[in-house]
Amino acid sequence: MTFAWITPKAYQRMLEVARQGGDRAKEAEALYQIGFGFYLAHEFEKALEFSHQAKALALEIGSKRVLAGSIWVIGTVHAIVGKLDEAAHCFEESLKVSREAGDKSQEGFNLWILGVIPNWQGKYKQALQLLEQGIALGQTHNLQFILLLILWVKGITSCGNGEYEDALDSLKEGLELSKRLGDKILKCRILNILGWVYGELYNLEAAIRYNQEGAEVSYPIGDPDIIRNAEINLSDNYILLGDLEQAQKYLEKVYRDSQQRGKWGEEFMKWRYSQHLHHSLGELWLKKGDAEQALAFAEECLKLAEPTSSRKNIVKGWRLKGQVFLTQGNLSEAEEALHKALMIAREIGNPPQLWKTSQALGELYEQKGDVEQARSAYGSAIQVIEEVASRLQDQELKRIFLSARPVQEIRESLERLKGVTT
Repeated sequence: MTFAWITPKAYQRMLEVARQGGDRAKEAEALYQIGFGFYLAHEFEKALEFSHQAKALALEIGSKRVLAGSIWVIGTVHAIVGKLDEAAHCFEESLKVSREAGDKSQEGFNLWILGVIPNWQGKYKQALQLLEQGIALGQTHNLQFILLLILWVKGITSCGNGEYEDALDSLKEGLELSKRLGDKILKCRILNILGWVYGELYNLEAAIRYNQEGAEVSYPIGDPDIIRNAEINLSDNYILLGDLEQAQKYLEKVYRDSQQRGKWGEEFMKWRYSQHLHHSLGELWLKKGDAEQALAFAEECLKLAEPTSSRKNIVKGWRLKGQVFLTQGNLSEAEEALHKALMIAREIGNPPQLWKTSQALGELYEQKGDVEQARSAYGSAIQVIEEVASRLQDQELKRIFLSARPVQEIRESLERLKGVTT
């Protein structure tokens, strides 16, 4: 499969000529390219229509290359609107066919996106195994664009797995490669993820710098998905800084923009970034003292995350519900919600979900007067933080992380309970 950035109209003429001349191989190729072009144009119904036609003809004439490509387009359309089971089935089939066809480029695209789906679901080790296969294939066959795609997603996945310096290495390598290739779109995405990684390590100066650059370079491109991810990331940075008004400006802008329908790019990955948006809005309103709004956004986060098994965001939704219940004095409901969050956080192993959920449980037990359980929960949070810090070779990054206010607050909570008896 090749990324031929040509409009579907250019291939319509090829289709007409192929049909007039009875050239079924060229007809199949034209159908596939038209479907792929409509996918790039975010006209998903037309992309599916022509890709299904290409698939049917490819099966009839035995063109495995076109078959693999058309199935990939069908799967990609399913993925970007949140139909992950259908998407995964398509990519597995396309991977098999592409290998039979000896199409290394298409094989690489399948390995890339087969790594994306488990990443979305919090299956980080599975995702990394697939992505490593893709990197090996890209290096062996000099598939530079495949490498760029995979370095971007490997950065996201390594971050989810708590391998922060591996994430930074992959992303910075990807950023350099994007410059060499003259790429603009993936550059924006990589900048956003660099901001995300630094944000998780509480290096907010670097996080804001990368997220701001990611937003600024994405505005001329105009892709809503890229712009909104950068702006939500920025809102999270400002929440951590305590600048709730600036965070609210970004979040309300993204929320307002996300209500649009029918415009170019509006449905591209909205199912995914809306989960992040609703959790961040809920967190904002909880800090501003509006528990009802916070609870409503937590419910919206879960409503989007649960059908797609987006387990990291499911943790965030349940934790937020627990935190809201805690502020309302509903301790039994808070405990139930937080234990659900912790159970899933342990399954996926994402460090921030573990330490933040353990901290919330510590606050719950402290409010209940269960000092032993509170100490245990705060201790668990610190243990996760120390494990992350122990893997950081960059001493300045480690210092910033361990001295950050959120980390110090957990330490202070633990220290406060030393020597306290029930």
